[in-house]
Amino acid sequence: MTDAYRDFSQRLEYSGTDRLIHSADLVLVAFSGGADSSLLLHLLNKYLCGSGTKLAAAHLNHMIRGDEALRDESFSAETAKKLGIEMYVKRVDIPSLAEKGGSVEEIARRERYAFFSEIAEKLGGRVLVATAHNADDNLETVLFNLIRGSGTSGMCGIPHVRDGMFIRPLITYSSDEIRSLCAKLGVDYVVDSTNLSTDYTRNKLRHLVIPHLKEINPAAHKAVLRMTASIKEDDSYLEELAEGFLSDVGENTVKRERLEKLHNAVLSRVIRKMYSSFACGTLHSIENIHIREIISHLRSASEPFCISVPGDGAFCFDGTECFFVKNGEGKEADSTPQLLEPEKPLVKNGYIILLTQDKPNKKYPSYENIYNLSIHTAIKFDKIKSKLEVRTRRVGDSYRFGGMTRKLKKLFCDKKLTEHERDRIPIVCDSEGILWIPSFPLRDGMKPENDADCAYILCFKEKDLEILGVSAEDILPKNNNTNLNGD
Repeated sequence: MTDAYRDFSQRLEYSGTDRLIHSADLVLVAFSGGADSSLLLHLLNKYLCGSGTKLAAAHLNHMIRGDEALRDESFSAETAKKLGIEMYVKRVDIPSLAEKGGSVEEIARRERYAFFSEIAEKLGGRVLVATAHNADDNLETVLFNLIRGSGTSGMCGIPHVRDGMFIRPLITYSSDEIRSLCAKLGVDYVVDSTNLSTDYTRNKLRHLVIPHLKEINPAAHKAVLRMTASIKEDDSYLEELAEGFLSDVGENTVKRERLEKLHNAVLSRVIRKMYSSFACGTLHSIENIHIREIISHLRSASEPFCISVPGDGAFCFDGTECFFVKNGEGKEADSTPQLLEPEKPLVKNGYIILLTQDKPNKKYPSYENIYNLSIHTAIKFDKIKSKLEVRTRRVGDSYRFGGMTRKLKKLFCDKKLTEHERDRIPIVCDSEGILWIPSFPLRDGMKPENDADCAYILCFKEKDLEILGVSAEDILPKNNNTNLNGD
């Protein structure tokens, strides 16, 4: 092992990322073809050789640079082929998406991460996504957040690991180190011409600001890494306090008297988390100025109030409770659990849910079009624990599928569900917790082995049935008294 590979291994061990990597089934490298991602792909290919963790690469063509983008796509595919690494490629017309609203940078970032999550979900198992962020990227991020007036969270920079899925193995390497290693190890790469432009904010920092900082301190990127590590410790503690508070009271509706008792350092984080849940799946974010205005009203206003926030929404106090709401909408739907009885349609929040032993499209051909409009799953009914109930989301909800326990908040974000949709989507549970959510996988251990061993849960949207002129009773199978609920 050369010094470069030994050093890479030691840095992974020091950050604790090595344990995460070796616990994974596969590491997916976000591969643009540039120097950073090319080095990362080569280092991980060497590092994982002979291990039980597989390696793959993903390239998203943003369709921003015409022929140059096609060149990068071709280079990335050829590199992966030479290394014997499976490659996933997708093209997304970012400029067209940006015309509908939003910056090219933010939309490109959103689409990249959506692509990575899509692959991970498709592959199943324990998948990590490795991005090639480096120490200079971290420095740029801190400076960018600084000039925007960010709080401590923004000053934490880029973490080694995010959401237990995204890892940054090169975060302690400077750009100069990376290019030097590419030359030393014979790693080829392409150059993105937009990186040389100063049209984008980050590029201005990279080319016009950071060189002057490094004249003052050549190791500025290392100094900022030390600073962010220290700030992360403080911020992590405050985040834990905010998370604990919301776990107790709920993140959608909170009594004002509970919020008023919080220190501003915790209260600001609680408000940000409430907003994050409200605006998840959009490009909108709440700024410090909005949070300060909300806190000021919470501390002083005696009457109900509403404060406008980004994303066509508002933070409202109705005299007792506080919550975020879309303009023109009321509070979230009722989350009271309802019993799901066999062969009896349950109507909740604009959905109709049915538990039946009859296979869709088979026994009732006259309802074929109706069943084709449904989202349904087959379950192993003798594995149901106690009775089945249907409810809406709760704070801290999670369930296990594909060998991993996943938070609903992140699953809903990845699906880009609106606040309205997330408050109303039906969640099917038994006494062990969440069993199934329409459009999401079934809980581990519930998949039937054969038709004789299974029942079906069907979910319809009422508005779809209305289009066909069909009622809930029309989808009810006749003369079936099978007991499908567990003991």
